Amino acid sequence: MSPDKIIDELGGTTVVASFFGIRPPSVSEWRSNGIPKDRLICLAAMCESKGISSRKELFPNEWHLIWPELKNVAMDPPERSSSLV
Repeated sequence: MSPDKIIDELGGTTVVASFFGIRPPSVSEWRSNGIPKDRLICLAAMCESKGISSRKELFPNEWHLIWPELKNVAMDPPERSSSLV
């Protein structure tokens, strides 16, 4: 999933910036440079809870290392929510 889609689905640049307590231009840079891994890990659970994408989809090769407690949990694809804010 592209950084643009993640940022937009979570409410936009300003909303994501306020979540981290950083300035919006920093988040704007993520649109072209990619979301830093540590920030994406923080956003992954939020994306999953809002039905945007699952943690497994965002980190297909390492989700089990980041969230080992999910190894034995069935992770069905998230259902799209009609309210994303």
